[in-house]
Amino acid sequence: MKCRLLVSLPAGKSVPDDHPGIVVEGSHRTLREGTIIEHCQAYRLVQGGFAEAMDDECKATVESLGGVHGVARVVHERILREQQEFRDEIEAEDNE
Repeated sequence: MKCRLLVSLPAGKSVPDDHPGIVVEGSHRTLREGTIIEHCQAYRLVQGGFAEAMDDECKATVESLGGVHGVARVVHERILREQQEFRDEIEAEDNE
C-alpha cells in the first residue's frame, strides 16, 4: 500500500535515517509533507487524515473501514498548536 503525506509528521524508529523524505535535526526526525510511504499499514495514515491514498489497494482498504475520519489529524494539530502556545508563554515570561 502507498500513501502521500499531507502534513509533516514525526518519524517512527523504524524509518531509516536515509529515507528520502526524512529530515533529521539533532534527535528529532521528521517525515516531510509530500513524502510517499509504502507500508502494509499506510491506510491508517489515510484514515486518520494525515495522507492520501496512492494506490487502489490503499483506497479500497480505507473505504472498507468506513472512509477517512480525520479525527487523529484534528487532535494532532490541536496538540501542536497548544505546545506552541505554551512555548510562547514560557518565552514571554523569560523576557520579562
